Amino acid sequence: MEAPDSLVIGVTGHLNLDAAARDTTAEAVTEQLRGDAGFMAAPAVRIVAGLAPGADLLVISTISRLCSMLGKRCHLHVLMTTDVDNMLQAWRQRTAELNDPPSPAAQKQVSMQIAYWLQQAATVEHVHRRTDTNYTSHECLAARLALEPDLLVAIIRPSHPGQRGGAQSVLAWRNHPDRIPPSLSGVSSRLKSGARSLAIDPDDGSSTLIEHSAGS
Repeated sequence: MEAPDSLVIGVTGHLNLDAAARDTTAEAVTEQLRGDAGFMAAPAVRIVAGLAPGADLLVISTISRLCSMLGKRCHLHVLMTTDVDNMLQAWRQRTAELNDPPSPAAQKQVSMQIAYWLQQAATVEHVHRRTDTNYTSHECLAARLALEPDLLVAIIRPSHPGQRGGAQSVLAWRNHPDRIPPSLSGVSSRLKSGARSLAIDPDDGSSTLIEHSAGS
C-alpha cells in the first residue's frame, strides 16, 4: 500500500532514445535525484507514468533502482493511454518515421519490460477508457502528469517540435495549469505546493529545474 507521505514523481519524454542517450539520461536522472532534497528526504516514492517505450521505461527503471539502493519504498501508478499492442505499434511507427526502427530483439525487450512493469505496478489505470471524446487519451495523460506530481521528470530535447499530448504539452500545462481544459483537469487545476519540474536533455544530460508557483 502506498504511504500517505509518498513523493509523487511524474515521468514523460521521448519514445526514441539510442544507447548513448539512454546511458546519459540514466546517469543524469540519478545524479539530479540524489541532489534533490525533497527526493532524498522522502521515505517513499510513487511514480506516475504512461509506460511508453523510451523515456518512460528507462526513467521508471532508474528511479526504482535508486529507491531500492536508498531503502525507499517505491510504488508505480501506470496511466495507460491504449492497450499494449497499440502502444507498441505506435512506437514502431514513430521510430520508422525517424528512420530508426527498432530491431526484433529491441522490440522483444521492450515488450517484456512493459509486461514486467504492468505486473509490478501497484495501480494500473486505463485513461483511454474515459468518455470525453473531445480530447485524446494522450492529452488526458498530459493533464494528469501536469497536475499530480510533486516532481516531474521530463526527458526532452529543447529543439524537438513536440506532439499533441506529449512531453512539451505536459510542461506547458504545468507552467500554466489554468490552460488545461476543465474536463481534463477535474475539480482543481492547481499544482501542489512546492511543485517542480526537471527537464533533462537526453543527448548531453544537461538539466533545467523549474520551480512552479505554489498552488498556481
